[in-house]
Amino acid sequence: MKKKILFGLCMFIATLFILPTVKAAENVPTKDTIGGKNFLFANGVPIVISANDEGKTIVTYGDNQTIELEEDTTVVGGSHAADVTSTNIKMIGGTVKNIVGGGLHQSTVKTADITITGGTVTGQVVGGGAASFSGTEGDSHTWYNGDYQNSTTVVEKVILKIEGGSINTVYGGGEGISNTHEVELTVTGEDTNIAWLCAAGSNGYTGSSIVTIEDGTIAEYASANRGEVNSVETNIEGGTITTLYVGTDGKEGSTWQDDGKINDVNVYVSGGKVKNAYIGYNDGLAKDNKLATDVGMLMYNPAFIENLDKTGFNESYLIETITVTFHAEGEEPLSFELPIGTKFNDEAFKMIEEAILEAIPQDYTYEGLFLDSAYTNKLDNEYTFTNPVDVYIKVVQAREAPTASDNPKDNPETADINLLLVLGIILAGSVGLAYTIKLRKFN
Repeated sequence: MKKKILFGLCMFIATLFILPTVKAAENVPTKDTIGGKNFLFANGVPIVISANDEGKTIVTYGDNQTIELEEDTTVVGGSHAADVTSTNIKMIGGTVKNIVGGGLHQSTVKTADITITGGTVTGQVVGGGAASFSGTEGDSHTWYNGDYQNSTTVVEKVILKIEGGSINTVYGGGEGISNTHEVELTVTGEDTNIAWLCAAGSNGYTGSSIVTIEDGTIAEYASANRGEVNSVETNIEGGTITTLYVGTDGKEGSTWQDDGKINDVNVYVSGGKVKNAYIGYNDGLAKDNKLATDVGMLMYNPAFIENLDKTGFNESYLIETITVTFHAEGEEPLSFELPIGTKFNDEAFKMIEEAILEAIPQDYTYEGLFLDSAYTNKLDNEYTFTNPVDVYIKVVQAREAPTASDNPKDNPETADINLLLVLGIILAGSVGLAYTIKLRKFN
């Protein structure tokens, strides 16, 4: 028995020297060639794309480690046929073919984060995952071709910020028959140049997409391409857009059909310059004349659209706005777009009064909204907003020498009251309740 015990002990000790010590490998970006095409997989590692001193495109990660890229490379934030929790791509320079926020083929990413401030993308920026990139030559991958929402290429949330650079095509959602749950897409930067921008994916399913355009130049914008998108909200506050489609552009090509289906789409134009605007199409091509009449709403200030083709719009969903600028003493003016014909009803006035009374100190009183800086023409529920107008909030101090207090609210500087911020919250958060307008989108 002792021999067996000792023999077993010796064998155990021997394995300590014979068996190798295995250390779990950390993810690092890797280059690969699939279907004859160049890829860089970040594998969930945060990366920065830039150009080095020699003008070569490089990816930097970790402790300033770099990988040189060919200019026809597709950069993938996730992995090939594997899941990662999150991805983070920043591009500040250089040239690449495509950028994909999620993974390639069968993959799941919870959050894909892309920021582009410079450089050139000659192909596509895809916020979600890529279900069919790389083609078929030399690629054993079988493209998924089933139900959109059961796609095996999934990104739960896309955060896509474009602040500069030159890009051929941008998709907020995924490529191919992919599934992207949620998209937040922001375009800023006067040096941003995009040939084609789409709120949703190239195909597959996009749950919701919220797009904000503050600056830059965009040749064409459409809410969807192919596949299906549940809802799109677009806020155009600046920049220049040559052609705007509330729905899809309905184009028919040799290898694609822009016949995407949108369940609900709202476009708000409150700034910038849109040269041409159309209702666009939904669930069909332009040749079929399947216009987005039943789902597309355009709320716009005519000052910011040069040519609007009203053909196909539901009259109730085509809403002109005017600019209303609110003033409070000691604060910078704040402007809002209100639909022409808007009235503040009694409940709106009550909500505004309650919010302002909550914000001001006890020794101040709120005396209403006025249409002149002398506070002589009071705004009431009979007033209809039909032209741009200035509105003044009247708040007065009840006594000349307030008692000192340790509570900052009781002894504010005038600007500290921030009445316009309070008003902005009320107007933005309670449009359907506060305004007596007929539009179903606000009910």
